[in-house]
Amino acid sequence: MLERELPPISEGRSWEIRSKVLGVYDKGAGKPTIMEREHVLIDRDTKEIYSRAWETAIFLGTGGWGGNRGNGPDKTERGITRCSWVNRAANCSLQSSRE
Repeated sequence: MLERELPPISEGRSWEIRSKVLGVYDKGAGKPTIMEREHVLIDRDTKEIYSRAWETAIFLGTGGWGGNRGNGPDKTERGITRCSWVNRAANCSLQSSRE
């Protein structure tokens, strides 16, 4: 989700992507573990936020470790746009439907 218009060139700017884990959820024995993260693109010098992206990683068959089952963050405002599968784990990119 774009928070502000990106400049036409990035020369002279210093960009940084900050990521944080929003939650890790245990869906039960024989079910997946779900990890949700947020990524924020900022101008390192001004600290202005330019965009946010959300990501969900699904690790099949790894549940049952006793963690929070949770429902994860509210996805009513987001939709899955792309998933890639690597070693039985789905890595799905999410975006805001408010765009």
